[in-house]
Amino acid sequence: MKKLITLLFIVIFLAGCTNSYEDSDCSSLDAPFSYIESDDFILRLFVDNNTYQTGEVITVWAELEYIGENESITIYHSEPYLVFQIVGDNGFEMLPYRVDVLESSILVRDETYHFDFQKSGEWSLDDEDAEFWENFFDEPNLILPPGEYTITVVAAFSLSSEDVIGSQLVLLTEISVTVQE
Repeated sequence: MKKLITLLFIVIFLAGCTNSYEDSDCSSLDAPFSYIESDDFILRLFVDNNTYQTGEVITVWAELEYIGENESITIYHSEPYLVFQIVGDNGFEMLPYRVDVLESSILVRDETYHFDFQKSGEWSLDDEDAEFWENFFDEPNLILPPGEYTITVVAAFSLSSEDVIGSQLVLLTEISVTVQE
């Protein structure tokens, strides 16, 4: 049930919070990307290409930047506070896994925090696709079967340790890629 609520929350935010890299100030970069900006943060998602061939390694990374008024800010979060999700038109779903603990991190204003893509998720050994998922997670690189994919990055954290729920901030942005046969 918790995963369903989280997924619904993500879908609601996707509808209203995503900007295309085509309308951003960063469109001069070589790598395709998307971003979202709040009052105090910018979250960017990058891929090295929009189209890949079967078996080709897909490089994905994200950047988070605090742009608020203070020299730094402490955020409170589960582990990790930034995750990647992939959903394909072929039924592929890599949904992130987080550990519900309360950690804190300090972000310095105007410093860019880089996050390389990390696979995350779980599957059942009873699943008919268990062998696929075992191979997918054993492979260190991101290699996807043919299809259309939406790659999403989600940063979720709170701005107060006294009101973790009320001060929660969720930033997410997505980008589409195609893997061709």
